[in-house]
Amino acid sequence: MLAVAARADAAAAPAGPDPLDGPDGHHQRLALADAARDCRAALELVLDLNGTSGFRTSNRLQRLWRDVAVGSRHPLLNPYLATENLGGSLVPPPAP
Repeated sequence: MLAVAARADAAAAPAGPDPLDGPDGHHQRLALADAARDCRAALELVLDLNGTSGFRTSNRLQRLWRDVAVGSRHPLLNPYLATENLGGSLVPPPAP
């Protein structure tokens, strides 16, 4: 996750092309999707270790779990779309 953040910071120069365009950008999106999946898995582990009290609406962990679960399913963080877009950028279109 730290490598993803470092690449995003390095690509955030004020001028120049969009860092999420082209094959490099698709690799970055795939790395972001993996990081989001890792965050979701880590929070699931915390809930498993915490027990059922973590699911009470008064527990702050439950709110964090919901926020991460919903946010990590944003289309930008979808690993299936990222993989499809990466493949489309690497394979040339068929000749007419």
